[in-house]
Amino acid sequence: MGVKIEAAATSVPESGGNLELLLPLLRRHRHKGALALADEAANKCLNKTKRQAGEVGLLINVGIYRDKNLGEPAFASLIQEDIGANPGGKKSALTPTNQHGTFSFDLANGACGVINAFHLLDRFTRSGILELGMIVARDTDPGPGKTQNFPHPAAGGAVLLSQGKEGEGFRAFHFENFPEFETMQESRVSWRASQIPLPFGWGGKNVLQLKEEPGYITRCVECAELALNRFLKKQHLNINDIDLIISSQYPPEFPDILEQHLRLPGDHVARVSEAFMGALSAAPIAGIEASMRSGRFQKAQKVVFITVSAGISVGLALYEQTAI
Repeated sequence: MGVKIEAAATSVPESGGNLELLLPLLRRHRHKGALALADEAANKCLNKTKRQAGEVGLLINVGIYRDKNLGEPAFASLIQEDIGANPGGKKSALTPTNQHGTFSFDLANGACGVINAFHLLDRFTRSGILELGMIVARDTDPGPGKTQNFPHPAAGGAVLLSQGKEGEGFRAFHFENFPEFETMQESRVSWRASQIPLPFGWGGKNVLQLKEEPGYITRCVECAELALNRFLKKQHLNINDIDLIISSQYPPEFPDILEQHLRLPGDHVARVSEAFMGALSAAPIAGIEASMRSGRFQKAQKVVFITVSAGISVGLALYEQTAI
């Protein structure tokens, strides 16, 4: 018994149209923060399956970048409360019937976070202690003046996973690090003191700094291809056995260059809308939703998830189902 994907949903900020291009200040007014994106995606995902939030036994948040570069409290607990998934200390109408609460926590591993969460939920489900789990991802620019060259679009995503039939669901996982390239892409938050004195002393703000070396995309593809070949060999498969690949969307060129390296037909790599090109933690969920909408996911018997993140870290997962 494995864990199967029930539904996936995404969220993006509202568009301000042409007026927003003319009035930069309006963009700030219409800004939809990380928490709002996560809440919206989670509720959309639940609505697709007619599930109730109280049925979720485990909620994992894998988002990285949040409003104002705040580190606490855990976003998962905030999302849990916002969607009404058995919030602690409050009575839930679903608790008496479900007879369980909801455990939630944050898991931070960049673009590979969703694969890490898949792995954890798979193990919880196989042990028999979990029937329904949710993964939520979201990233957003921390805000004007708090980021230098933020490369990711604001995006949220949520995916529901439950117990599958025998031979259905995730079959194997593989994680590999290439520390020789760990300095090619870095992000860090540092305190920047204000140059203007305040009434009660000197102020300041947290500033997110991102650095990426030339050639990072090339190394990402090379590491992903090497890890994929090792993974498939362990599973006694080759690339021609794979019906669909759902990949990272950052660097933005990654899906196209990976497809060229693997010499795959164009319909074998999931395509996302322009709004999710360059997305980080929510990218795999956007790939699931897009391929489900097109019908490619349902027609695929073997699906491989490929994610790359700073490190360079590569996360892979093999998902199997009965194709329609």
